[in-house]
Amino acid sequence: RAAKYRPSRIYVGTVAPWLAARIGPQFTAAYVDTVLVRPGAQVKRGQVLATLDCRNASVQNKALAMQARALSATQEAIEKEATRVSGLLSGGYVSPNEVERRTAESTSKQAELLAAQARMSKAALEVDDCVLRAPFEGEISERMIDPGGFARPGVSILSIVDRSQVRVLLDVPETDFAVVAPGTP
Repeated sequence: RAAKYRPSRIYVGTVAPWLAARIGPQFTAAYVDTVLVRPGAQVKRGQVLATLDCRNASVQNKALAMQARALSATQEAIEKEATRVSGLLSGGYVSPNEVERRTAESTSKQAELLAAQARMSKAALEVDDCVLRAPFEGEISERMIDPGGFARPGVSILSIVDRSQVRVLLDVPETDFAVVAPGTP
């Protein structure tokens, strides 16, 4: 197909990091307590970048742990009692209804214990969400919230990029795709 010859072509493009991440809380809404890095700082994977003021989540986690401990002790006592009562059934000292009621009560407390442990796991995630760490080695590119600001789930406090590997993003007309195909000099 005939085409107009152009000795050179000009495209508008940008260089972007291959890896980039926005760092912020996922589960917790809290005030930002500390931001330990500034834009341009080099960080290692796992390094603490910022912390949130999560005293409420921490106290709630401790309260749920105590509640789970109490439920566990209660459930063990009821289970032992149900075992003892079921031993009396063969001698005719208790009715089958009493044994079934004690067993059901034990099962019910076990379910309550499992529910409390699930709530405790959720609270532990919220407490862990209060310490924001670097997901990979890189450089801090932006700092969006300073200490004292309020961060909600999905809000970014910092952004981190890995500048060791980049990609080039170009806007090219479809008619020039063959000219800029990968590997073309």
